[in-house]
Amino acid sequence: MEKPISDDKKTKEIKMPALSVDAQSVDETVSADVAAPKKQAGTAKKSSATASTAEKSAGAKTRKPSEKSLEKPKKKDGNAPPATAKASTRKPLKAVKKPEKALSVAEEGGLEPVLSPEPKRRRNADEPLYEYKGSMGGGITLTAYLGESSVVDVPATVDGKPVTGLKKTFQDLPFIEYVTVPQGVTDIGVHTFAGCIALKEVLLPDSVSYIGAEAFAQCFSLNRIDLPDAVTYIGDWAFLRCRYLRSVRLPSNLEVLGVGVFAECSSLLAPVLPDKLSAVSNGAFSGCRSIAEITLPASVTEISDYAFYGCAALEAVNMEDSIKMIGKRAFSGCQVLNSVVIPSGIKEIKAETFWGCSNLVAVVLPESMERIGDFAFSHCWTLRAINIPQSVIHVGSFAFSHCKSLVTVVIPDSVSAIGAEAFWGCRPLRSVAIPDSVTEIGDYAFDGVRRFTIRCNPNSYAETYAREHKIRYERI
Repeated sequence: MEKPISDDKKTKEIKMPALSVDAQSVDETVSADVAAPKKQAGTAKKSSATASTAEKSAGAKTRKPSEKSLEKPKKKDGNAPPATAKASTRKPLKAVKKPEKALSVAEEGGLEPVLSPEPKRRRNADEPLYEYKGSMGGGITLTAYLGESSVVDVPATVDGKPVTGLKKTFQDLPFIEYVTVPQGVTDIGVHTFAGCIALKEVLLPDSVSYIGAEAFAQCFSLNRIDLPDAVTYIGDWAFLRCRYLRSVRLPSNLEVLGVGVFAECSSLLAPVLPDKLSAVSNGAFSGCRSIAEITLPASVTEISDYAFYGCAALEAVNMEDSIKMIGKRAFSGCQVLNSVVIPSGIKEIKAETFWGCSNLVAVVLPESMERIGDFAFSHCWTLRAINIPQSVIHVGSFAFSHCKSLVTVVIPDSVSAIGAEAFWGCRPLRSVAIPDSVTEIGDYAFDGVRRFTIRCNPNSYAETYAREHKIRYERI
């Protein structure tokens, strides 16, 4: 079991790619050797004479030194005795190699680190404005913009060849503000606008069908963007940390959202998800702190891990019964989420799915439910009642721990195991009826519950557990 957050430190964050930084001009290696001090003749003798003179002048009472300490160090092979300081045994520092290039924004979440070279500049006006390479179908992909204008109209052709794609074209150019992409371009490739911190507007043509990984990552000034309907795929972390992005028009034909595609877009308001979308990907809207409500279309069958993690303003989630899986921590930290109706096809609430939803009052679990995972509803402080369906066989460790308002729990006779500390700290809970089907109860399952009583049948496992753990019980 993955051990979740401790009770004292309940802050979890999904790991995001590291921010792009400029490489520092540093030496290739740093090394140091610590050598032994040189031997100096007469050091011990001079030191002894100085100490003696100081004692006489001060007239202070001092302990008489032993004869052994006053003995003169013997010379060896005519050399002076060694200095009082011992030669250092410290090993030389290992050479530390410094990176020559800046790291890309992608470091985690399934992406490999990519070295980002310094932006190129043309040396004189006779040099071309763009670098490019050939692509399939006879077109070309622009790989670098060498100009210095803040307003750019990307040409439809370069050297007589049609432009069909952009890739890293404007990456890390801090002066770019407005870009118009011509008709005919189909691919906005990896890192095309990544790190363009002043970028305010990008106009994309209807021909664009692909948005690559980190294409607009860290475009801090981007406020809105309309994605053409031809786009079917948006790559991983495509709009990562676009902090002032408020409005996104998603394509009607969109089928796949990449990992963390809108992660930490803290100003983003709820986008309308298209009817062809099949899944809300891992961390897709994590850290989107301005989304208040989200409606998932019937085409969505999966809500992946961390999908809405830390959406602090999310009050309502509208889900269809087509959803068959909700990932771990999918709604963790949604502090104002008030109520949830779990779709009928869900069989498991995974670990920490609703952890820290401190304003969650009501939860409706479907009859298809089989397992409630570890920490699934932990720290849901306002949750007052939970009705566990007849289909559930396992209640995980810490599943309802720290539910400070929990008063009523109904455990059906389908349940066979209750995990450790499952109801730890549920102070208002006064009693729970445990059926004979329960054959395993973890340690401290009901600790921190005042004046608590287990209601059970005679000679049942629950009665044995109550006696062994010195919990008050009542036969039914």
